[in-house]
Amino acid sequence: MIRAIFVLLTLGIFVLMVKLGFWQLSRAEEKTQWQAQLESRMKERPLGFSELLILAENDDNPSGYRFQLSASALAEPLILLDNQVVDGRVGYLAYQLFEVTQSGPRILVELGFVPAPRQRSQLPQVPSVQGEVLLQGKVYRKEANPLSHKLLADTHSPLRIQNLNFDELNEHLGFPVMALALQPDNLAGVSLPRSWHPIPMPPEKHMGYAVQWFSMATALFLLSVFFVLRQRYRKAN
Repeated sequence: MIRAIFVLLTLGIFVLMVKLGFWQLSRAEEKTQWQAQLESRMKERPLGFSELLILAENDDNPSGYRFQLSASALAEPLILLDNQVVDGRVGYLAYQLFEVTQSGPRILVELGFVPAPRQRSQLPQVPSVQGEVLLQGKVYRKEANPLSHKLLADTHSPLRIQNLNFDELNEHLGFPVMALALQPDNLAGVSLPRSWHPIPMPPEKHMGYAVQWFSMATALFLLSVFFVLRQRYRKAN
């Protein structure tokens, strides 16, 4: 009975490792295709405001398109997306709202990364843009956090949030915000770092994880064979 349980447990772990290896391979293939799609989008002409509206409503993953438009900066509220890490430092991604037309939704423009103060109760000083400016850069939408996708706003000015949940953000602000973020190439008067990571984990890492899972499955198989042969040898002698 114990031997049967041991065999079934070992077989189950082996099958699980192999499946995880193939899953990582499939993820690597998906990321490779996504990289090619991003490169293709980068070469297309920049989108205007009306095209961004269509993109936000109809594309589940609009990241990578270029944009160019003129917009007026809104003084408040600045928005701080919590729990961001850039170059090993923990902090916030700072955003400012802009207006293109009075009747249309506001757009969310990334100002850049701001390190977090030591005290949780303190919020960083964030430089902002004034007046009307020409914006050009890249479009993105952050992947939803599988553990929590709630807005969870806990301050007012700046507005600190835990996730870019646009439905809840619209409700909290009382006006519509386009359901994507814009990362400008540069902003006059704002020199915060803006990193571009539309693919959180590149294909190479998925390939590395696949190799690890297949290696562990191979090691488990060899150990199992060695164990069985040793048992038979002992019985024979």
